Amino acid sequence: MGYWVLFCVWCGCANGEKGAQEEDSLRLRDLGLEFVWIESGVFRMGTSPAQEEYLRGQQMWDDLSKTEQPVREVVIEEGFYLGKYEITQAQWAAVTGTWPWLQQEHVVVEPDRPAVFVSWRDAQQFIQHLNIWAGEERFRLPTETEWEYACRAGSDGLWSFGDDKGRLREYAWYKDNTWDAGKKYAQAVGGKKANAWGLHDMYGNVWEWCEDWAALWDGGGYKPALRGGSFFNEAANVRSALRIRNDAKFKFSDIGLRVVRIK
Repeated sequence: MGYWVLFCVWCGCANGEKGAQEEDSLRLRDLGLEFVWIESGVFRMGTSPAQEEYLRGQQMWDDLSKTEQPVREVVIEEGFYLGKYEITQAQWAAVTGTWPWLQQEHVVVEPDRPAVFVSWRDAQQFIQHLNIWAGEERFRLPTETEWEYACRAGSDGLWSFGDDKGRLREYAWYKDNTWDAGKKYAQAVGGKKANAWGLHDMYGNVWEWCEDWAALWDGGGYKPALRGGSFFNEAANVRSALRIRNDAKFKFSDIGLRVVRIK
């Protein structure tokens, strides 16, 4: 209980505007958010025809995968800071004062596990609180292009480490080493290898909300994107280019977030 009190209760000193600003700065610092600087650059977003052929041969391609094509060159014009880890339960509770994952299936309640059962709208409220504390629009969700660029970490492969599916367990919590191993829940953040740019859990553990919305492949309207796959998913759905969309109010035990810091 003491650990949670440390993160979730603050002293209420209200000594004018300066005091409030200092308190907000302390709140942000005490959250323990860590970021990795991602340089601007150019990358190829999506899955190539050759990769599609390979995935079909591995029975890792379906109708949803069509949204990964065509491959296009994308320019990331400005660098940004991306969360080194997914937002944890401790961080979420400290910011919002809520625990949406309590008494839900497939969840272990521990401070360093990812915050889950959070919708896209919930994620926006979390970020709104961070920006109020910062006194400016400093935080947001990553765009899809930012997310995939950072996930790839300079690689054109199916994964940041190449095309060898056998190495995925070194970098990701996914169905093979969680659900099928009796661990039917998200794991503590940072437990697997980071990609070449120092980011952990870009594959697996929990799906991560992105900022932008786009049309569904079947013409079913516009919805926000989720990236990265989760502990529920097989390797086919835990890849750099894989994209899914869901309702902005949807929440589940394998959906969380990481955030961008603009400055």
